[in-house]
Amino acid sequence: MAVVTRTKANVRPLEGAVIRRGTAGATIEAGEVVYLDGTNGWKPADANVSAAATLARGIAVAPADIVSGDVFDICMWGPVEGYTGMTPGATHWVSDTEGEVDTADSVAGSDKRVGWAETATILFVDMSLTADPA
Repeated sequence: MAVVTRTKANVRPLEGAVIRRGTAGATIEAGEVVYLDGTNGWKPADANVSAAATLARGIAVAPADIVSGDVFDICMWGPVEGYTGMTPGATHWVSDTEGEVDTADSVAGSDKRVGWAETATILFVDMSLTADPA
């Protein structure tokens, strides 16, 4: 397992992406996986914290640097560019490093997939995926 490399300045949703706006409840960078904390807004997801993993809903896409209280864009489904070195077709997961995308399910039982690599640089976000098929 390894954290996927991203360049926050290059992270952007592509045609067909479903975007919504949210209010940050913490510092977030473009390309990070986020979850909705019902009390405090959107925060970086973390596979080590079960609520933060299971409630992960999307990828922060704009602006590149977000601070608590900022309104920002979240890709809920669809293609997001700005990553490097992914293997096309491979499943990607919520990482045990806060906010990051991982190449493997880093915490046993978290089973929270972020989506899959469409290309080496494009992550197709599909947070409805919860476990690898048998």
